[in-house]
Amino acid sequence: MEANWIHLQFTDLLGVLRQVILAREQLKPGVFEDGISKLDGSSVYGFKPIEDSDLVLKPLKETEAVIPWAEEPSVRYITQVYEPGGKRLLTDPRFISESLEEYLGSQGLKAFAGSEIEFFIVREFYLDMSPDSLGYEIVSEESIENASTGIPEKAGYYLAGPQDTVRQVRNEILSTLKDMGVTSTVHHHEVASFGQSEINIKHYEPSKAADAIVTAKYVIRNISVINGLTAVLMPKVFYNDNGSGMHIHMSLWSGDRNIFYDPSNQGEISETARYFIGGVIEHLEAVAAFTNPTVNSYRRLVPGYEAPVYGVWGVSNRSAMIRVPRPPKPDEKFLRLEFRQPDATANPYLAIPALVMAGLDGVKKRIDPGDQFKGNVYHLTEDERRRMGIKTMPPSLAHAVEALESDNSFLKPVFPGELIETYIELKWAEFKELQKYPSPVEFARYFNL
Repeated sequence: MEANWIHLQFTDLLGVLRQVILAREQLKPGVFEDGISKLDGSSVYGFKPIEDSDLVLKPLKETEAVIPWAEEPSVRYITQVYEPGGKRLLTDPRFISESLEEYLGSQGLKAFAGSEIEFFIVREFYLDMSPDSLGYEIVSEESIENASTGIPEKAGYYLAGPQDTVRQVRNEILSTLKDMGVTSTVHHHEVASFGQSEINIKHYEPSKAADAIVTAKYVIRNISVINGLTAVLMPKVFYNDNGSGMHIHMSLWSGDRNIFYDPSNQGEISETARYFIGGVIEHLEAVAAFTNPTVNSYRRLVPGYEAPVYGVWGVSNRSAMIRVPRPPKPDEKFLRLEFRQPDATANPYLAIPALVMAGLDGVKKRIDPGDQFKGNVYHLTEDERRRMGIKTMPPSLAHAVEALESDNSFLKPVFPGELIETYIELKWAEFKELQKYPSPVEFARYFNL
């Protein structure tokens, strides 16, 4: 396709998608090798101070995709970020997923990650942030007062039309993703009302898996707007209904062998997979700073709403944080681990490597996660969980960041210290900023004290 406009895209350290748009004649052959100096790093979260802010964007040819909804013919490239002189920017998030692939390759390994992205599609979302007023209002055809299309709380799973009012929008999202080179073959209405949806993304190696997630969020938001709707990817939107996660499915391969697979063991998982699980549970609080990186993330992580809270694993057990999905019959290609705690506010270029590095630390140290949990972990009392030594997800972003401050050596083979330090600074600033704002519920509870 002969494009008039070239969109060069990247994410900042927090995961916000950013772009610069070039006229066609600017995309000369040397751009792919030398990049283009069009980035002020001081205006991007986590990149550069103002006194040393020039950066270079290098588009990756393999990420080229036509933007189907563009008014004029347009092509998108995901880019790498460099400093002038050819040194890679250490806080470029994609550098981390690329470094992970290099680290795994040095050990003869490859990781593959797929994702399930949950989100809401609503008719209107009104936000009030004025000095004398604070709140939001959501309008949806699936609100319970609509007789023909209303859905009660926690009753939306796999519903058909007419109650699934956004099914055609999801069709369009998946068709667009296919046109942009991302394989997504399944979608459905999720448990919550208000157009809660899920799309599944095929497994890829870490950088491409993260590219696919970033592209999917880009498509979800744009296709929703084109249809006069609004997509909401925050993890917790409605106080009394399920939140939205972004489950990551993962397998680890040596050559053509899935080293998580062992048909002789319970659940067909190998000792390597068990130790991998053990590593993720061991470091779950620090990893949460990447997989659940916002204040809103922890409003989802409460019992009673199908969100994972407790660090246990189980075969076909959706109350567990780490599930081993069960195929119709043993299948090496199918066998994987599902990490159910992440949400879509995560930067996937950081979250996927954090999970992998925690798991590899478990393999290295042979951390035993214990037997699989076969019951509903939410039915355990606090005393029972304490006696069983079950770890819990941190209760807030502050707890997760504190954990990352004290537990990050397992990340060091892939995550530069500069990135970890910068990320922690950004997250503390975010947490402290949001602490300033009272919520309407606080007034209802405390007004007359």
